[in-house]
Amino acid sequence: LIPLREFVAMRHGARSRASAQVLYPQAAALFRFLFTEHRNAFKTYQRKLAALRIHSCSEAMLLKTFEDAFGDLGELEVEWERYLNRLEGAARSKGVLRRGAL
Repeated sequence: LIPLREFVAMRHGARSRASAQVLYPQAAALFRFLFTEHRNAFKTYQRKLAALRIHSCSEAMLLKTFEDAFGDLGELEVEWERYLNRLEGAARSKGVLRRGAL
């Protein structure tokens, strides 16, 4: 996984198209995590992003916008990893994910 600090500051086109196949699952899981576990902060983040001129925004500004909405990234990263572990465990218990697949 790409650390949250780097992931949330990525600008569109910062990675090659081939890496989009790698980035999409992380983005989808992060969206689900933020929407279900931090809904109010997620709404705040969406409002702040909408107010920015996103295409001319620096990586530092994207990171600050995320931190302003969600707080300490270190704590959020730990919670995010626990959430992913729960998802992985649930997928394994349902037979959707085989051991060693991740």
